Amino acid sequence: MPQQKTARFVTGATWRHVIVMTLTNSIGLMALFVVDLIDLYFLNLLGEQEMAAAVGFAGLLLFFITAMSIGLLIAMGVLVSQRIGAGDTQNARQIAASTYVIASLFAIALSTVLFLYVEPILQLLGAKGRTLALATTYAEIVLPSSVILVLGMASSGILRAVGDARRAMNTTLIGAGVNLVFDPILIFGLSMGIAGAAWASVLSRIAMMAYGFYGAIILHRMVAKPRFADVRHDTRFIMHIAFPVILTNLATPIGQSFVTMNMAKFGDAAMAAYATIGRIIPVAFSILFALSGAIGPIIGQNFGAKQFDRVRETYRNAIIFAILVVIGISGVLFLLQKPLISVFNLSDQAAELLTLFATYLALFFIFDGILFSTNSAFNSLGYPLYSTLFNYAKFFLGIIPMAWVLSHFYGAKGVLIGQSIGHLVIVILALLVCRRLMLQLDHIDPNNPNRRASARPPLWPGSSAKSQV
Repeated sequence: MPQQKTARFVTGATWRHVIVMTLTNSIGLMALFVVDLIDLYFLNLLGEQEMAAAVGFAGLLLFFITAMSIGLLIAMGVLVSQRIGAGDTQNARQIAASTYVIASLFAIALSTVLFLYVEPILQLLGAKGRTLALATTYAEIVLPSSVILVLGMASSGILRAVGDARRAMNTTLIGAGVNLVFDPILIFGLSMGIAGAAWASVLSRIAMMAYGFYGAIILHRMVAKPRFADVRHDTRFIMHIAFPVILTNLATPIGQSFVTMNMAKFGDAAMAAYATIGRIIPVAFSILFALSGAIGPIIGQNFGAKQFDRVRETYRNAIIFAILVVIGISGVLFLLQKPLISVFNLSDQAAELLTLFATYLALFFIFDGILFSTNSAFNSLGYPLYSTLFNYAKFFLGIIPMAWVLSHFYGAKGVLIGQSIGHLVIVILALLVCRRLMLQLDHIDPNNPNRRASARPPLWPGSSAKSQV
């Protein structure tokens, strides 16, 4: 019989919880992103500029599955952490098992569709010729392993929800280590080129899943035996959060698709630079990506325990932490821009794009950090549709039109500038709405986040309380 889990985040300094959970999570994420960057470096050594562009196209295609998976895992983390905070470990185990099943089915379905239409989709994104052939090869190898990745990510999410930050970190570290070992062996030793990089990613995913299963299922015993009746019952609760979060996360690859098509118009050199910057960003700002996943369990446990002051404190600390991190990382990127240009052997146009990003645009990630934290707060408090609204607004009202307009005046540079500054107004609006929500926590029922107290004051100015129920 599994032991009752203690809600670790309802006591102690919230600053410490935010920093420890974020940094341990970011180490694992950074390891994976560093390996992606090293992938690109190894492929650049082969002397084909098209390989870097191909990885950019294929990576965007694969991100659709990752975005969908993250939506389900956020839902699981919210529900599991809330039930642990409320002292209901058995229900938390049941939710975890049901999410495993649902996430696997989603991953299989989506990866199958993408696999069947991989070449037309890559052509739509702007890949052609040699770049199209390389991107297709990479994607066709990696896509069938999507369900393995999802199960590994789910296990890591469970470990974070119970407060085992070290093993959650180790799950991704082990995957990154396996990838790092097999990359040079397969790319150079067996002369497999881009196919070798793809197979190294598959082996990495298998290692992640195996270690994640050990921590979540065997060690913590936080996954019950899946039963059809439980899965059918839990689907409604999971999808209430997961569906809008999936829509939220899909906004990123959908929006990035439009930006990528815009950038592809300026040739393989611009796409190679865009792919390189796309690999540098997750490494440099992995702490920001980790922050949104780290504060979810902290807010969830305190929300479940009705400690609303700690919920507000956690959100405020997360934003301050994000601002400080971006300022520090932007300074490092400014100092390292020339070595990065040299290491990745970027051409004149590509070098100019990286210089622009490292000198001026990286600092605008402050707004991304604020939005990541805000979306996590919306999800953890049972308002996932607000995350959906602001994420789509970020791209379709901000980034995409701004990148399109500026590209006509400044070419590839305009695409980068538009991507960096197009969402500023949307982020400020999201911050104001979340701040208003934080002031109304006493009117939300933490025992059932899907049910709103009828006396709750309106979230939107001028709206009625009845419309929010």
